[in-house]
Amino acid sequence: MFRTFAVLLLLILITVGCKLETTPTPFAAAESPSVVTVASTNVVSTETTVPTTSPPTDEPPTIAPIPTNTPVPTTVPTVIPTEPVAAVDLAISAENVTLYPVPQLYTGDSATFQIAAQVPDNLNPYEIPVQILVDGVVIVNEPLGGWRNLNGDTMGLFQWVWDVGEVVGDHTIQVILDPNDVITEGDSDPDNNIATLDVSILSASMLPQVAQNQVWETYVTAYSKIHVVTGTAAHRDKDALIEMVDAAVLEAANAINVPPAIDRKVEIFFVDRVIGQGGYAGGAMVISYLDRNYAGGGLYEVLVHESIHVLDANLEPRDRFTFLAEGLAVYGTGGHYKIENLDQRVAGLLFDTNNYVPLEALINDFYPAQHEIGYLEAGAFLKFLADNYGKEKLLNFYKNVTYLAGKSIAESMSHALVREYGKTLGQLETEWHAYLQTLPRSADSAVDLTLTINYYDLMRDYQLRYDPTAHYLYAWLPSPQAMLERGQTASVTRHPQSVESVALEAMLESADHALRSADYTQTRALLDSITRTLNNGQFIDPLAANYLQISRTAAALGYEAQDIVINNVSAQPQASIQATDPATNQLIPLTLILENAEWIVTQ
Repeated sequence: MFRTFAVLLLLILITVGCKLETTPTPFAAAESPSVVTVASTNVVSTETTVPTTSPPTDEPPTIAPIPTNTPVPTTVPTVIPTEPVAAVDLAISAENVTLYPVPQLYTGDSATFQIAAQVPDNLNPYEIPVQILVDGVVIVNEPLGGWRNLNGDTMGLFQWVWDVGEVVGDHTIQVILDPNDVITEGDSDPDNNIATLDVSILSASMLPQVAQNQVWETYVTAYSKIHVVTGTAAHRDKDALIEMVDAAVLEAANAINVPPAIDRKVEIFFVDRVIGQGGYAGGAMVISYLDRNYAGGGLYEVLVHESIHVLDANLEPRDRFTFLAEGLAVYGTGGHYKIENLDQRVAGLLFDTNNYVPLEALINDFYPAQHEIGYLEAGAFLKFLADNYGKEKLLNFYKNVTYLAGKSIAESMSHALVREYGKTLGQLETEWHAYLQTLPRSADSAVDLTLTINYYDLMRDYQLRYDPTAHYLYAWLPSPQAMLERGQTASVTRHPQSVESVALEAMLESADHALRSADYTQTRALLDSITRTLNNGQFIDPLAANYLQISRTAAALGYEAQDIVINNVSAQPQASIQATDPATNQLIPLTLILENAEWIVTQ
């Protein structure tokens, strides 16, 4: 069941953004949501407040110039995870094995193994035996399997198969491919079929107090079922989230002409770590909600976007093409990371940059394309079809497009376009470009688009170096329902917390705030500083060095810095930060001043 869900997730990956305002919808919110008792292990059913139809607004902070004092440089990691490569021989190494939860296992955990073995094209992963041993004891003896990540790489995925127990200590893990050496063609060297790694289990008492003994809680609204983990930001802020979700579901339902269903509530799992662009969706959605969300964007738009993904199943599409599913979500939301003029934005991409991807190439290989460009083009093209030929025709096309035997994805889609619109994909793309050429374009729009692309490329570079299991192309996307049923929380609550990670994530978050407030000078300064830090492996850039020292100062007091704003307009530079107390997870405001090249807390 879990592998089926993982394959299904190849069809849908979310994007994140910021919804600046909401428009009325013809579907009215229920006046008083019914409260449902959820009978599930490790789940607490709780009554909710009445949802509202207006999402809260969140004004980004103003970021001032930065002091140039440079504390002692700190080295950053330079090792990037090994990616699966084309192979002529079956092989595996320790670098090909990832254990979840990351970055550390503690007593009481249930570990998942993700195995990125080198598998020749002539071998079927379902016919490759694999054993996983812990201290010589076999805990898995199954076929490698054919789970694929969004990059298309074949992986072995064994979910929650090792209960690490309650004893602190070290263990030896062995992963053995073809243990009985039955494969001949494609496995010329059996000596490279064993990966050995040592794993240390730490005491769960070493976790922050709020991260110990966490469980899922469920809250039911008129149209939604909201799941949060105790001790997380989502649990702390659940009242605000409860007010927001039904408005997003209603807007999504209106966007694709699907009335919301009271008896089939949209399930939303809020998790305390970044996954991909901020979450993922299948039959339910998983949304990243944490105090330091370095993936940028805003919350309301991602809820609308993902609700469209969940609700479009009611359209009963014959086949779901990735390009169309993501395009429908972007078009229906009114933008990708924020409400934006999709027409003008894609016109700038087409005529002012060299980054436009021809639709045939994008449709045939959507996810590996540059993420922001792919989603922008898909959303803008569907908007063109809806604006010029009607939304009903677009939705009818979406429902009836199907894969054709012996044809590429783009060829299959072109066939469906001819049936619905009387024009091929190429003809409609030419017509679309002619329309785009008539639109006015602004220099600011081009700058905003370029910086958005740069920001997210840099964010993924950070992920590869510091948080590789969060990268959308390579991440394990666990089934939310399975997590709920098993009471699993650790895989979606733990994330890097070193002061170096905190500093860089806070810089990325500041860059997002600056970009959304159209402060392009500050955005460039932050992105350039992050780039230099990642490229040279040290925090020697003055801006990055100050973020690092502020993060260290907070950590020395027992806090984890979340949001950092540095103000240099006065004679003495100051910083305002929001930090969390690991015992309560409450946000605490702190004020710091720069004195003798050191950041000192004054409040």
